[in-house]
Amino acid sequence: MENMFSEGFDEHHISIALDVFLRDVAQFEDKDLENATFQQFLRELGQNMITFENEKNYVKVAQLLDWFCIDDKLLWINLEQYILKKERIFSP
Repeated sequence: MENMFSEGFDEHHISIALDVFLRDVAQFEDKDLENATFQQFLRELGQNMITFENEKNYVKVAQLLDWFCIDDKLLWINLEQYILKKERIFSP
């Protein structure tokens, strides 16, 4: 994860990290969610989700926020706004 931060996060890196977090959700404890690296990931996620082109990544973000009980209102609002905005792009 540290390498991804230094290289710069893009949708590909975020997708990989989301896959890992969602796969290992049962192994996380409350203290892990307060970890500086996880908090930095959430900040990067919030900043970069506007660049997503793959609809599946929005679903992964929603799952992460829900399954890990992330109560960051700004992340939820940004997710909602970008999904509404992207709805026109992804709709058939």
